[in-house]
Amino acid sequence: MCAEGDIDNRNTGSNDVKIMQEGARIHRKIQHSMGTMYHAEVPLKIEIPLVSDLGIEYVLQVEGRADGIIADINYDEDGNKEPESDAIIDEIKTMQTDVSLLKEPVYVHKAQALVYGYIYASQKKLSKIGIQMTYVTPEPETINKFLEEYTFERIEEWFNKLITGFKRWTDYTFDERHKRTESIRELKFPYEYREGQKNLCVSVYRAIEDNTNLYIQAPTGVGKTLSTVFPAVQALGQQMSDKIFYLTSKTITRTVAEDTYAILRDNGLHMRTVTLTAKDKICPLDERNCNPVACPYAKGHFDRINDAVYDIITSQMVIGRDNVMEYANRHNVCPFEMSLDVSYWCDGIICDYNYVFDPDASLKRYFGNGAKGDYVFLVDEAHNLVDRAREMYSAVLKKEDFLAAKKLVKEMDKRLAGALDRCNKQLLEYKRQCDTFMVVSGLGTFPASLERVMGLMQKFMERHKGEPVTNELLEFFFAVRHFLNMYDCADEKYVYYNEHDNDGNFLVHLYCVDPSGNISERLSQGRSTVFFSATLLPVNYFKEMLSGDVSERAVYAHSSFEPDNKRIVVATDVTSRYTRRNAREYAKVHDYIMHMISGRSGRYMVFFPSYSYMESVLECFRW
Repeated sequence: MCAEGDIDNRNTGSNDVKIMQEGARIHRKIQHSMGTMYHAEVPLKIEIPLVSDLGIEYVLQVEGRADGIIADINYDEDGNKEPESDAIIDEIKTMQTDVSLLKEPVYVHKAQALVYGYIYASQKKLSKIGIQMTYVTPEPETINKFLEEYTFERIEEWFNKLITGFKRWTDYTFDERHKRTESIRELKFPYEYREGQKNLCVSVYRAIEDNTNLYIQAPTGVGKTLSTVFPAVQALGQQMSDKIFYLTSKTITRTVAEDTYAILRDNGLHMRTVTLTAKDKICPLDERNCNPVACPYAKGHFDRINDAVYDIITSQMVIGRDNVMEYANRHNVCPFEMSLDVSYWCDGIICDYNYVFDPDASLKRYFGNGAKGDYVFLVDEAHNLVDRAREMYSAVLKKEDFLAAKKLVKEMDKRLAGALDRCNKQLLEYKRQCDTFMVVSGLGTFPASLERVMGLMQKFMERHKGEPVTNELLEFFFAVRHFLNMYDCADEKYVYYNEHDNDGNFLVHLYCVDPSGNISERLSQGRSTVFFSATLLPVNYFKEMLSGDVSERAVYAHSSFEPDNKRIVVATDVTSRYTRRNAREYAKVHDYIMHMISGRSGRYMVFFPSYSYMESVLECFRW
């Protein structure tokens, strides 16, 4: 509601864990230094009765926790207040940029304090209240304060205008929820149940009802997608969940999910869904560069985004790449960021695994800072998640990148160049100890040196915002940040190892062997997760690797096809084992394929262990 201005990727974030810890420390320090008049962490709440366009009565509850309230105002000898206001709301914001350069508060920050100010002033019947923004840079510690006094009439007018603007969104929420719930009440399973399909539906519904996870091993053709989506929608209609995330690793399975929702809509379902598209695939620019200088959609994006989102959600039930691009172009906003905002107002989100599990790409509006919700996660092709999660929670740094970064900045920032040089020397020592590949017990003081590089690099990029050197450093900056974030959560399920790659580079790896702890932490932020696949065996292995709990339920579905129509034929004189791959083995595979297809005309599917193996066999058909 109150955001304004530009999208700007030049405003880099710091190490997520460290900045949260540092911010909390500074908050406490400031609060403890303010004396007896200062009351820290004050909860505030107000309830506002409203009526929607459909006549639905509801209560809007606005609540939060003020960082500080100066409420016991002193009086001087003449009876004058010190300060003049009846009370002061103090909102503290920690920033990695130099706060001394701020000329005024960031409006969205100030709006938060104004809301607290209105609630407190109205409940305490104050005639005046002060709104103070306290900005802090941790290193070197710098404080910049902005104080403005409001009469109650002025802050009340501001608050009422805010609520009036927000009411169209809350009306939309309650009216759409009513339509959705009524449609689900009448919704029937669209087909006659196949064998075992009803049992799958019941199992999924009970898992959601019981707040538990479920593993489904079901062969192709059973109807896994409909058997998971339908009961999840039914649970949504019973107010068990707030949102359904359909998670997959492939574009084709996202299409299957979209088709499944379409079938349910054809049978009366009133439910809005959005399919999220990768940033690079939806960006309208030839080269993605998310800042107001390079991108016209980034400039002023937050000034226009609310109208863009409201326009599409009140016009479209099925939201995906094409109509997001259309509406984003109409309102001149970033289509990717718009799709993320749109997701907040949709009951179903179809997206890649990384929007939930990837620490760098996950949707902060749902999962940031440990936030929880009644979310249902439907994980399609769940056997793929193990390796994908290992990639997400692992990190790697290349020694040669430190040298390249040092060359870029050495004439511009001696301190940063020195910090990069120190990291390079530490990596050089690791390199000397490693012939080709070496598992190590730890990284010594390297992470501490990396923290210093991170802090200095962030300040450097802030000072040189918009210059070519910043763009050249950006990818390296993100790699360092990710490495530090992963290092902070690394435990006994991680392995440190160093290696020389085929290009002669020296790499330091932080490898997540068992991602179950990371995955289960994210799963705990939702209500229930259903993992399903045609290849989820042995199921206990996937339980250990995904949620870490082998006691969780598992359901095995039988094939809906006639068993008599299946024949398994094994050739014992051929193997796809890597060490046995040669022209002779490929020729044998070719001969077996020719023998099978010569028996009957038709269409055949042949599956290979890898693309290169397939190409090798294909060569035999070209002889």
